[in-house]
Amino acid sequence: EGLRELNGMFAFVFFDRQEHRIILSKDIYGIKPMYYYNDDNYFIASSEIKGILASGLVAKQFNASQVQHYLQLGFVQRPFTFYKNIYELNEGSYLQFDQHSFKVKKFGTSPSIEYADLNSETLVSKLNGFIDKSISKYLVSDVPVGLYLGSGMSSALLLDKIARIGSKSIPVFSFEGKHADKHNSAYELIKKYKFDHIKITPETLNKDSFEAFLSAVDQPIGEYAYFHSYHLSNQMHPYVKVAILGNGSNELFGNYSRHIAYYNYLKRLLHNNLKISLFKTTHQLLPAQGNNSIKKIFKNWNKYIDLIDKDPIQTYLNFCSSEVFLEKSEGVSSDEFLSEKHEDMSYYLKAAFRFDQSKILTSSVLPIIDKTTMRNSIEARLPFLDVEVKNFMDSLDPKLLFKHGHNWILKKLVEYTEIDPKSVFDTISSKQADLIDISEPFLAEIHTTINNSKHGIYEWISPLQKASIHKYLNAATITTFNDRWRLFLLMKWYDKEF
Repeated sequence: EGLRELNGMFAFVFFDRQEHRIILSKDIYGIKPMYYYNDDNYFIASSEIKGILASGLVAKQFNASQVQHYLQLGFVQRPFTFYKNIYELNEGSYLQFDQHSFKVKKFGTSPSIEYADLNSETLVSKLNGFIDKSISKYLVSDVPVGLYLGSGMSSALLLDKIARIGSKSIPVFSFEGKHADKHNSAYELIKKYKFDHIKITPETLNKDSFEAFLSAVDQPIGEYAYFHSYHLSNQMHPYVKVAILGNGSNELFGNYSRHIAYYNYLKRLLHNNLKISLFKTTHQLLPAQGNNSIKKIFKNWNKYIDLIDKDPIQTYLNFCSSEVFLEKSEGVSSDEFLSEKHEDMSYYLKAAFRFDQSKILTSSVLPIIDKTTMRNSIEARLPFLDVEVKNFMDSLDPKLLFKHGHNWILKKLVEYTEIDPKSVFDTISSKQADLIDISEPFLAEIHTTINNSKHGIYEWISPLQKASIHKYLNAATITTFNDRWRLFLLMKWYDKEF
């Protein structure tokens, strides 16, 4: 019962001598890893898969059943791993093991279905108070603390709030490419509050940097951000032991493009099968001619039409998936997190946010942060994921998150700061295109590797996907790079491990 009262990130193993039992547990976001193996002879638990394998008691076998899930969503479906018979404890869960029983249970409570009735002003005011309280708490440390300023509004918001709290002596880190804007509001805040600004040049992806990164990967997470976070943590290591990051706000506040797309789908098309069928007939009929802005509109429309489905749950899963690796017939099932049919769009929005927080956030975003920071003896702290902030957001009708347009909550929070709202989106850190720096020889290696149809990974990829891979992944564009990286990382890791 006491696990529900804990606030913060944790993973622990507790041996109860009196009852002769072992208890494992993880926090509600599953930020800290905990893996285990259990058979008739042995029970092994470790914070790393490598620790379990190092025991010499577990046969190393590839779990091919997770290839599709990884390619489609970028991560393995917990509690499974890419190793047969090795499992990861789910977030907000505990495992209890003794001579007579073995059980895994959730200790987290289900979100309330009775939403708080708040007007917009009260909502933002209360949320702002919870965030301020969280930041003040997370800044307390007896070792050096720093802030990573990412490319989102939430990082700039943290910067201003930290300055207002009075912690202006901490260093601020940012990736800075050749196109970084040195005149935006975040730069002005750094100058105004006299923060020590440490600029990090993106690491060139080449054979040496990739091999160093791959040696630290226990199992792949299919986001290029993994490589960047690894490099960032290496660069922060000499300066700080605690890093404040703005991650998690997008999943809580509905700031991703998939969130607004899903909201619009539910608002206009929920259970309207006739209209969906009519929309589907327009797919790829719109002309590709015209100027770039018109082409972009038509391209986005075709993409939207291709991804929507009569099943609202499958639609959101499609929005979360890689288009290249999306297998609508064999992919991630829509009953993974919800199955009942409802007329209220709030039900589906809440399910979508639950999926983001219990699957994407806990299996991709947070493990990347934890694995790369802990490797450099840095403790990552995420104020937006404080329990009080999460509980408050869970108490709201998710429709409120779109009441005044996309991203309105963060925009309103900015009004409590000295950030210029007009330039709030122009943060210091470079955008994706500026952060992808690849040597020509290594780009050629990526191309050669993913086109090797005899590679072992292709045994578990359908012929339809193979055709899609060869069609799309060879295009040297930013939009396809993460998909190429996802497959390439899996193939190289597989070669290393098996």
